[in-house]
Amino acid sequence: MARKVLIYLGALVCASAVGAVAWSSADRETAPMERGTIVAAQRGPIESTVSAFGRFEPSVEAQVSQLVAGRIGALTVRAGDRVTAGQVVAMVEAPLQELSVEAVESRMKRLDAVVRQREAEARLARQTRDTAKPVDERGRPSPEVIGKANAELAVAEALLAQAQALRDETQAELRREQVLLDHARISSPIDGTVLEIHVRAVEYNDPENGSNKVMLIGDTDQLLLKAMVSEADVLDLHPGMAAQVTLVSDPDMILSSTVSIVRPQPQEVNGAMMYVVELPIANTGGRLKPGMTARARFVTSSDSDAVIVPRVAVGVTDNGPAVAIPAGDGFELRAVETGIETRSHKQITSGLSAGQPVIVPFPKDL
Repeated sequence: MARKVLIYLGALVCASAVGAVAWSSADRETAPMERGTIVAAQRGPIESTVSAFGRFEPSVEAQVSQLVAGRIGALTVRAGDRVTAGQVVAMVEAPLQELSVEAVESRMKRLDAVVRQREAEARLARQTRDTAKPVDERGRPSPEVIGKANAELAVAEALLAQAQALRDETQAELRREQVLLDHARISSPIDGTVLEIHVRAVEYNDPENGSNKVMLIGDTDQLLLKAMVSEADVLDLHPGMAAQVTLVSDPDMILSSTVSIVRPQPQEVNGAMMYVVELPIANTGGRLKPGMTARARFVTSSDSDAVIVPRVAVGVTDNGPAVAIPAGDGFELRAVETGIETRSHKQITSGLSAGQPVIVPFPKDL
C-alpha cells in the first residue's frame, strides 16, 4: 500500500502515536472524535437494531350490539368492569318484539289445528280406498270407482303436505322472533373488560336505523403492541424475532416479547409507508392500558466478540472499504472488510486486529 503524507498536524500525530487510546462502550456512543485523533480498534460486542413506536391494543375485541329495537332498560356494567362470556351487560325493553312473538305463536296454534284436520282427512281417504270393493254386474272390480278413491286420497295427502310445510315455515319464523326477543338480554360474547359504553339507560335504539352499538369489550389480560415500522427497516424483521419493549410513560418498565405478525399491507403515515408489527404482551397485574405508547427494540444482527472501530474511521476507496493507519510522519491505507454497522461504529471482519491504531476521521484529502 502506498504511503502518503498525513495532512493533519504533526504534533497531534506524534502525541497520539505514543499509545493507542482505549474507550468504553459509553464513550463509543457519546464522545465526539477530534479531527486527526488516533484510536485503537477495540474488541467487544456490537449489535444492529431497529426501533419503532406503537400503541397497546386488546388482543381480542368484541363490539356488543343491540339486535332488537327498543329502549335500554338497564345497563348492568360500567366502563372498566370485568365481565365473563355470557354475562348479561344490558337489558332492552322490546314490547313490539314481544307482540311479534305472540302473533306468530297464535298463527302456530291455528296451523296445528289445520294439520290435524288434514291428517284426519287423509286417514279417511286412505280407509275409503282400502275398503272399497266395487264390482260390475259380472263381479269384476270397477276401475272407475278405484280411480276415484285413489284421486281423493292423493288430494287429501297433498293438502296435508301443504299444511305441514306452512306449519314448518311458521315454526322457523317463531324461532327467529324468539331469538330476537332473547337478544333483549344483551350478553358479553367474551371474557374481558368493558372498554367503552356507547348508550345510556332509557335511550331508544333501532338497529334498522344503524344505531345499534352498545359497548366495546376487550381482552386486556393479553395486549398487542402494534409497532409502526418503516419500509426500510421492516425487511429485517420476521415472526419469531425477539424484541424488548419499553413504556414511554415508564422507561424503567422493560418487557420482553416476540414478533407474532408482520402485516403485509402498509399504512401511509405522514406520506411515509409504515408496516404494522404485532407483539403480544402478557398484562400481568393489569398495569398496562390500551392506548399506551411503547418503544419496541429489535436486534437484527449481533456479535459478542467483534473488532470495532468508529464509523468515521472507515472510508471507501477504489478498492473498497479501508482504514488509515499511522505510519511514521504519515499514514498508510489498509483494505478491510466490514460487518455489522451502527450509527457510530462498524465491525471489522478482516484486515485489522484489536489494539491496532486507526485515524479518525478517515482522511478525505487523498
